[in-house]
Amino acid sequence: MIPPPASSTQAIARRPSLDTAVGLAAGGRLSLGLSYRVPQANAKRTLAQNPDCNARERSLVRIPTRFVIKSTGYGTDTNAVQGPPMRCAQCGYGLTGTTGSHCPACGGPVDFKSRSSEPRAGGALFSVDFTERLHRSQVNVRWDNRQPPHTPALDAMIEDTWQRHLAVARRTGQLLYNGPMVRLDHWRLDEAVMTLETGPTDYRHFIGTNYGNGDRIDAFGHRTYANPVGISAVPITTDGWMLLGRRRPDLACHGGYLHPIGGTLEPQDRADDGALDVFAAMERELTEELCITSGEIAELVCIGLIRDGEIHQPELVFEAVTTLDRQQILERFDPAAPGQEHSALESCPDRPDAVAPFIGPCHRIAPICVGSILLHGLQAWGRDWFESACHAIMGHSPPPTPSSGLTSP
Repeated sequence: MIPPPASSTQAIARRPSLDTAVGLAAGGRLSLGLSYRVPQANAKRTLAQNPDCNARERSLVRIPTRFVIKSTGYGTDTNAVQGPPMRCAQCGYGLTGTTGSHCPACGGPVDFKSRSSEPRAGGALFSVDFTERLHRSQVNVRWDNRQPPHTPALDAMIEDTWQRHLAVARRTGQLLYNGPMVRLDHWRLDEAVMTLETGPTDYRHFIGTNYGNGDRIDAFGHRTYANPVGISAVPITTDGWMLLGRRRPDLACHGGYLHPIGGTLEPQDRADDGALDVFAAMERELTEELCITSGEIAELVCIGLIRDGEIHQPELVFEAVTTLDRQQILERFDPAAPGQEHSALESCPDRPDAVAPFIGPCHRIAPICVGSILLHGLQAWGRDWFESACHAIMGHSPPPTPSSGLTSP
């Protein structure tokens, strides 16, 4: 959801990270051409040296790093410039997701060949805290007014990053303002009941930690970061389609990227007793973005908690089975509606053989979108399919979030 203070738009707490394209091998078997923009000397193995690889896979390099993926034999070469976290050598501004030739903060030239550090978790697009089919009665979200721990060094980093982003917003004409959000402190899963412990945070804290300094989370600690709770749904139509939103290109975060339907948990979602209803929040997002009422949702199930591999923002993923077909939803969708984040809807057949060919030609797709679709597939088609699809799309299975288990980091 885009809040409408005054007559302008808040930068949404998202950030682009992945462009993909897949190749189909002869006979209908799926292969994924993975071409990583890294020095040849850093390659762990070259597929051209593997006698079992087919012609479309030759001369491609597989290494566990963040992806620059281009097609070999299917779709188009998206040629995105993405990599491990980068910072401007002149001013220190975080450049991850930047595709221009100059730093948006100081205007200095950007050398995209220079990578500052390797990403965490082997460069995974997303990590998985847990996956389970949970209904409304199985998810409890508690609120505690305590602020996250902080240090003078953390406060200085947040303020410096916030001021840099404000400077960029002033120069580009984009409104950037602070506002309340809901922070995930920790979670636990006991006997198929999930409890999220949450507290207050705000957009400034998010920009200064996860969004602007995701690569420094280990140095400061998970619980010092904003970690606002995202909520994303994979709507399923009666005629067998998954629906996703192409975000408006003018949005600062994930502008032009394919993304699940959703937003972030908001303090206004709290009930009188302080509990937050994440299912009601997800229903609100579906109504706002797709004009689907709660009565038109046959089943809404939480299927897991994942984290963006770059900014580490936690995301609750839902399946939303609707009573509408694809055409009915498309007819209701209005890209010009006030607060609408999406310029178009895109659909993927809800079949195990359709997922990777759909993800491939998307041109731009957010990590959380990839994770949400794959998590839905895990629940619908099983772990063997999930492992195979992850290896085809990413080259490896997504790792568990470090220290996750019964209690989160």
